Amino acid sequence: MLPSKFLEYISQYPVLEPLVRDLLTEPSVSVRINPVKAPAETPSSERVPWCAEGYYLAERPQFTFDPALHQGRYYVQDASSMAIDAAIRQIAPDGPVRYLDACAAPGGKTTCAISALPEGSLVVANEYDFKRAEILAENVAKWGNPNVMVTRGDTSRLARLPEFFDIVAVDAPCSGEGMMRKDAYAREQWSPTLVTQCAATQRQILSNVWQSIRPGGYLIYSTCTFNLTENEENLSWLISELGATPLSIPYISTRPPQGTGRKRWT
Repeated sequence: MLPSKFLEYISQYPVLEPLVRDLLTEPSVSVRINPVKAPAETPSSERVPWCAEGYYLAERPQFTFDPALHQGRYYVQDASSMAIDAAIRQIAPDGPVRYLDACAAPGGKTTCAISALPEGSLVVANEYDFKRAEILAENVAKWGNPNVMVTRGDTSRLARLPEFFDIVAVDAPCSGEGMMRKDAYAREQWSPTLVTQCAATQRQILSNVWQSIRPGGYLIYSTCTFNLTENEENLSWLISELGATPLSIPYISTRPPQGTGRKRWT
């Protein structure tokens, strides 16, 4: 069951009914293939249309016992998180860039970016939490790329690199509404107060990293939550307070594998 306070909070949304329905359905299973260490056989299932190496699986296997997972030949990742592949391929130039993933653990979006960026790009993957940084470093090492640096620390330290990065990604800590259908803790810990606290933290992180983006560079901002406070309102704040210019990403829609909810990304 979804928290009653959450349902009340999102009652204003025009897509309330399909959102609630999808949050109560079993999540789909998807993986992203490492193009450098590609398995001998790719999954014989539907591809994720916004990610060149993404695939939906018909069922969830025992990933822990698969040597290919531990060799970094693929990464288990929600298809929605693979949207960063399409965003990067739209904005990245032909040549190498300097890319920062400011809130990188556990490494899904970082490894996705590594595969999407032009060859020779420098990737800095930062994480604040020590234990999560260890997991990030392990996953980055498995993926296998010599031009990746894992750092640990508060994003305020990035001010020491003014106008250094061409692209900065902030997959910000959030209230976790998108995790509710597969994580009981996400349902239990949600509250309007948490939403407010997360939005404030997100703005602080965005303020910190903004200084490190070169003029004409790009910021990719994402959360795994749905509410306006952590998403649309923060985007409006980026535009009004930091001078950001929004960039449209083509709408992508597909019919997902049978038995899963409708997926879309804008």
